[in-house]
Amino acid sequence: MNADLNKIDKLHWLLSILQNIDVGLVVLDDDYQVQLWNGFMENHSNRRSSQVLGKNLFDVFPDLPELWLKRKVDSVFTLNNRAFTTWQQRPWLFDFNTYRPITCNAERMYQNLTLVPLSALDGSVGHVCMIVYDVTDTATDELMLQKVNRELELISRTDGLTRLMNRHAWEESVEQEFRRAVRSGRASTLVMFDIDHFKKVNDTHGHQAGDEVLRQIAATLMDTQRDTDLAGRYGGEEFGVLPISVKGCVSWWRTCWWITKGRKSRSPSAWELQKSLNTWTNTPSGSNMRTRRCIVPRPMAGTASPCSRDSPPTLLNPTPSPARKPSPGKPAVRRIPGNRYPNSLS
Repeated sequence: MNADLNKIDKLHWLLSILQNIDVGLVVLDDDYQVQLWNGFMENHSNRRSSQVLGKNLFDVFPDLPELWLKRKVDSVFTLNNRAFTTWQQRPWLFDFNTYRPITCNAERMYQNLTLVPLSALDGSVGHVCMIVYDVTDTATDELMLQKVNRELELISRTDGLTRLMNRHAWEESVEQEFRRAVRSGRASTLVMFDIDHFKKVNDTHGHQAGDEVLRQIAATLMDTQRDTDLAGRYGGEEFGVLPISVKGCVSWWRTCWWITKGRKSRSPSAWELQKSLNTWTNTPSGSNMRTRRCIVPRPMAGTASPCSRDSPPTLLNPTPSPARKPSPGKPAVRRIPGNRYPNSLS
């Protein structure tokens, strides 16, 4: 008699543990009818066991991924082996709220899932136990760590002033493009330009104005570059652009002209910039270095440059025209029709 009482007590303990354990326990038969629904599932689903037991799981929770879950459960019935899924594969199976909606960074409970086959006395698998683990703390910590690592990686590759690629990251991109060009045998283009007499800007208007000039040049580069182009700050007032095509070099020459225009609303009202563009093109037959230079006259204080974006001046070759030889000590000048200011080559 005492032995029977002990067995009843142990059974009572086991049932109490199943009801109060801090994991979800759901037992399904081969028709996906719910046979066990413990306290964890009651508390988080807001459905008592009397509302769920004996009913089809997908009827009670129509938002469950039915096809996916049935494949998982059927494999356990067929193979008589466990199946697992983690929050990285599927953040959650049951759409439960978190324990701590105020202090927790997540709105939903992240879950791991284990499916365990339950064998009958004859060895056949007639039921499957679903064990639902709350791993919200682990998931949120790992997601936060991944976010911080992405931000640190971005900071390590970004110039703090201009938000362009820094020199290290940009040189890595140049090396990759060079290897690609050598492997494919296609031509590649590299554009380098700087701001001549930039020290004069800093000395005349202060370093804050010089920083603003660099920021505006970087903003223009980011606004005009294609998705495949790579622009970076090489150092100081020097910039590099890697157009991923030879034709892209032409668009970057035009971009650098717009940079040198100076804009009324955001650029310093009176400053003169000169751009020196060095374009290196690598082709299967060899390399070709070209130098382009364009000068923008200083606009009046508080006024924008009269140059039109729709009609940019043509970039000239460094070799003077044979028809008009420049005077000794003076740069070659060619006037552009319809434009007050000529391009000048030194």
